[in-house]
Amino acid sequence: MSTKHLLLDAQTVAKVVGATLVPGRATKHPANPLFSDANAEQRKPWEVRYDNMQPNVYYDQGKYRLWYSSWTTCQSSASTQGTSGDACSTTPYWPCSGIVAPHLGPAGRIPSLLYAESDDGVTWSKPRLGVVSDSSTTSNKTDFASNNIVLTNNDGSGVYIDASATDPAQRYKLFGELAGNKALATSPDGYHWNISKAGPSDKLLDPHGTHNNLVFDPASGRYYGFGRVSNSPFRTQSVAVSKGPDFLGKWDKAIPCACRRTKILNINPMLWSSSPSLMLACGWAS
Repeated sequence: MSTKHLLLDAQTVAKVVGATLVPGRATKHPANPLFSDANAEQRKPWEVRYDNMQPNVYYDQGKYRLWYSSWTTCQSSASTQGTSGDACSTTPYWPCSGIVAPHLGPAGRIPSLLYAESDDGVTWSKPRLGVVSDSSTTSNKTDFASNNIVLTNNDGSGVYIDASATDPAQRYKLFGELAGNKALATSPDGYHWNISKAGPSDKLLDPHGTHNNLVFDPASGRYYGFGRVSNSPFRTQSVAVSKGPDFLGKWDKAIPCACRRTKILNINPMLWSSSPSLMLACGWAS
């Protein structure tokens, strides 16, 4: 067992004598922003708008690996709130041209899951994967065959590299929503995904802008998925728990974390799962 601990707070410190734990001073790297949909040198033609991006970053097999979201097609007139800031792009960056693609959703936009990698975490490349060949998912078909898209119709899914996986075909796991449905998917490489389970969300998850994530708890031998139970009231955060070590097996229905919307940040009492090794806390800031 490793004796190293990451001292982010006092949770791993039993007692402090003659010292004080204080936060260090963080500074932004001068290379920021590393990804920008306003920068033609960083943005690929099929990346219309990054929006939340909802990234998952891992250091894996000698590289930093990133899965992130971007809208890959849109109608420039489509806006969920009727404001230019919520349309496909905050300014008319091409290719947000208003071209209607066959697979456009009700909001006129398709979110996709994309992949990038880096040797140092600063300079990123977007490999020519060619996994998605349906160019109707973008209004710009320039060099589309060399795209870095791994899945389309992605509604905030999270990617997890499962070190506990015994089956190499399930080393990479996806937990979230695809095309508005609850989805569990596995992959041997993080590029080619087997969508093993997808169906009505049944209030397990909600696709509106939430980054769903997954962890495995070795003490209980169960998977824990984090998302939100619905878009209202107040976008309540929730947790879903697998029945056992089979990621593709049965899951318990998501349990809301009981966040309350107030004028200040509320940290609710710890919610213990069935495993004492995992504690959940929830907060909301208006």
